Amino acid sequence: MKRRGSIFVEETLLLFLAIGIFVAFALTVTGIIKGSLDSILSFRNQTDSMLNQLVQAVKQVVLG
Repeated sequence: MKRRGSIFVEETLLLFLAIGIFVAFALTVTGIIKGSLDSILSFRNQTDSMLNQLVQAVKQVVLG
């Protein structure tokens, strides 16, 4: 009976370890994706800002 209990504890600990590794992997992938999206959106915002400034400059040149 004692042997069965120790095997159960060992299997439970291995299950917790597997869950921990999976969660760490998922958080890492989520962080990488979030960082990539942030950099893409930041680049888009900077591009929009430059285009707006260019349009304003052209308007000033054309309209005086």
